Amino acid sequence: MAVMKSAHLSRLDLNLLKVFAAVHRERHITRAGRSLFISQSAVSHSIAKLRRLFGDPLFVRTPEGMQPTALADRLADPIRRALQAVGEALQADQRFDPAAAELEFTVGTTMLQPFHFLPESYRRLEREAPRCNLLIRAGAWDEVLAALDDGSIDLLLAIGTAASDRALETARFVREDLFEDPLVCVVSRHNDLVGETLDVATYARLPHLIMAGDRVTRTWIDDALEKRGLRRRIAVTAPHPFALPLLLGGTRLVSTVARSLVSSFVDTGELRLLEPPVAGTPHVFQMIWSARSDRDPAHGWLRSVMRESCRAAESRFAGVPGASRPRSPTTRARRGADARRKPR
Repeated sequence: MAVMKSAHLSRLDLNLLKVFAAVHRERHITRAGRSLFISQSAVSHSIAKLRRLFGDPLFVRTPEGMQPTALADRLADPIRRALQAVGEALQADQRFDPAAAELEFTVGTTMLQPFHFLPESYRRLEREAPRCNLLIRAGAWDEVLAALDDGSIDLLLAIGTAASDRALETARFVREDLFEDPLVCVVSRHNDLVGETLDVATYARLPHLIMAGDRVTRTWIDDALEKRGLRRRIAVTAPHPFALPLLLGGTRLVSTVARSLVSSFVDTGELRLLEPPVAGTPHVFQMIWSARSDRDPAHGWLRSVMRESCRAAESRFAGVPGASRPRSPTTRARRGADARRKPR
């Protein structure tokens, strides 16, 4: 049986164990690298080092991915528990003084998320924790959730969906609803077809801009219009909300998006926000963290920064179309299977 010699323990570091855990979980070198936010070559280099240390291939490349050897399967659970134990030990009996701390907080997110509260978050970091850094990493939902699970990121900020609800139905995660993010219609201030309000007939006649990474021919908006005997034309599809002010300005386009995605652009004076003439369900913006970090003082402080920054950013929009409704953290923090949102 292949075993690692005790003399080699000095050459084994936690980063190698984290790579092992990621490859065992993902069964794929590239996906493991993405979940750890490191390159494919860095993962391959770490696996090669682990193979030398253990005297075993550990993972074998097959058409189905990187399949673990018998030894890798035996090591997987002890390594996972060891990584968790180290994380918990480092958090035990700690006091957090933001003014003296020298930490890097890593916040994960998926694409198309609201970031209007981040300036306030960093301003507070600069005031209260001047030697702490903030690293923001974006990825696909599965990637950032895996990174949260293995400790590569500290906190995940995302819009809640049915898929995320299912993925979070485990005691490993805690989440808190920060605010409801309503839908708004965005148009150019110079759009001569739009008056003080937007009626459904005008809405259907306007060319529409939607946010998507590829061609989309139909959404819930088309279903709502069809019930009224109306149709719309999707004239532009763009992958990121940063394209909105460039495309909407000086055109007759309309876009229906979550209000926080465009809040920073409205300040330029070139865009207008209007109540949509068709009803849509507000997005719920969530803060998600590992249960391992629940009692960590530094992590608790980071969560308070994000929570209060969201409140400060949302207060700017009180009374404007689509004003968001903040959520109470004391009643909305939920764990495991109890974390299902009640239907609205």
